Amino acid sequence: MTIPKLIVTIDTEGDNQWDYQSRKQVNLDNIKKIPYLQKLFDKYNVRPVYLVSYPVARDAESTGIIKQILKDKKCEVGGHFHPWSTPPIKEEHVRDTTPPHHLGTEEVKEKLKLLTKTIEDTFQLKPISYRAGRWGFDNRSVGILEELGYLVDSSITPLVSWEHVGGLDFRRAPRLPYYLDYDDVCSEGKSKVLEVPVSINFSKKAREFFKEYYFASRGHTLPYQILSKLNLLKILWLRPSVSSLPEMMQLVDSLVAEGVPVLTMMFHSSDMILDGNPNYQKEKHIQDFFKRLEGILDYLRNSKKLKSLTFAEYRMQS
Repeated sequence: MTIPKLIVTIDTEGDNQWDYQSRKQVNLDNIKKIPYLQKLFDKYNVRPVYLVSYPVARDAESTGIIKQILKDKKCEVGGHFHPWSTPPIKEEHVRDTTPPHHLGTEEVKEKLKLLTKTIEDTFQLKPISYRAGRWGFDNRSVGILEELGYLVDSSITPLVSWEHVGGLDFRRAPRLPYYLDYDDVCSEGKSKVLEVPVSINFSKKAREFFKEYYFASRGHTLPYQILSKLNLLKILWLRPSVSSLPEMMQLVDSLVAEGVPVLTMMFHSSDMILDGNPNYQKEKHIQDFFKRLEGILDYLRNSKKLKSLTFAEYRMQS
């Protein structure tokens, strides 16, 4: 059995971007926790990818922290696009947490050019990896990313539909890396942008009948939610902010058995602080998050023998 690689990604952004006031007045207190996080990564020989939003790339204290890690060659920096915090900003972008795919093509291009140029100027590097905020990635973005020199995207969430919140349906997207199609981001194509999707799979208790129902329905429906609560059709993420350690271990086992060549973990930088997301209201929530993160890193390295690499390194091998 081929041992897959591990890519750990952090959407590196402002505090609690689910809250209107936090979007309106962006604070970056969570970035101060990155040195602590990086020590944990160093312990497990993980070189993460910090996908930075525009406010982070513009903040001297935040970029100073990340620059030191870059200087030590212990991470990669890529782009993370939030329309509500990347100029030119409209009030409705902030109010509605407008995802990229709701913007006009020229708006997307203008904002992404600015984000990319800011990262280049700040970090003195050409970002090649990208993730869209709120998973708002459609076919128009493929050509724009190519034009700006991006080589890897990680905005696709296989098996997941975001239609219930005005988003896109990625349920039928491949779980293995693939070069994106210009017309359909859920299909393999001839672009130069390699899609490395977030690692997601059904739980082992999911039955084929329920899977067929899920693909035939609109996805995030009340029956699905009930089935998920009963663990009859649960979708698992390699994401320590929302998944338990046993769930992530089960997910890893299933993807390794299927021969997936790379596992992609994700979480938000704001998951590291109190009130950094709507679900973390007690200090215990933060402690549990770090326990789950360390637990899965330990399992990946010591039980599964996975080795960490960055998006750039994986793209060079592909």
